[in-house]
Amino acid sequence: MRLIFMALISIFAFSCVPSAFAAQMCVGSGSVLRGAFVEERRVGALDGTALRFSGRFVAAPDHGLIWSIEKPFPTTTVVTRNGARQLIGSVSMKMKIKNLDRFYNIVGSALAGNWAAFEKDFSVSHIGNSERWSVLLTPKTEGTKIPYSSVTVSGSRFVERIVLADEEGDLDTLSFADEVLSPLPLQDSEAATFAKISGK
Repeated sequence: MRLIFMALISIFAFSCVPSAFAAQMCVGSGSVLRGAFVEERRVGALDGTALRFSGRFVAAPDHGLIWSIEKPFPTTTVVTRNGARQLIGSVSMKMKIKNLDRFYNIVGSALAGNWAAFEKDFSVSHIGNSERWSVLLTPKTEGTKIPYSSVTVSGSRFVERIVLADEEGDLDTLSFADEVLSPLPLQDSEAATFAKISGK
């Protein structure tokens, strides 16, 4: 488990590296990216039925990632240097769902524009221009234990869409809106959420 947590730490333990695309804002130390998301999960075993989730996120390289599902039921996942936990009401639990840590790892790095974080395990292909861009991430080898056959990230100033496809035919599509990049500090509620994980 420690190796997994160390991988999660790497999401937010980096200096801001300029994106390959001039239009994309770089989310680095001292900044916070906030926004809304809609996730549609199509599970092959359910004949392509889409499960829909919506909520808001906070990506802060100095602190971590807060992923708050508001509908259909409130659940918050928090990734920090101390690991990853899910908060349901007043209950805090370590994440034990298979591949969920990888999901938030990929989403957090993509939102922050940290493409260098993918280069160890993925082939990274950049397509686009100064206004619109797309990045295709393909696992380099079958032995990397990456649960996705491909990840496609697209956007303009910020990431607008992430599509994660796995080898079993399941598909996660995340759409982002209302994204705002601000300097620190965190809002009081955000700091309190991170503090629950850090133990401060």
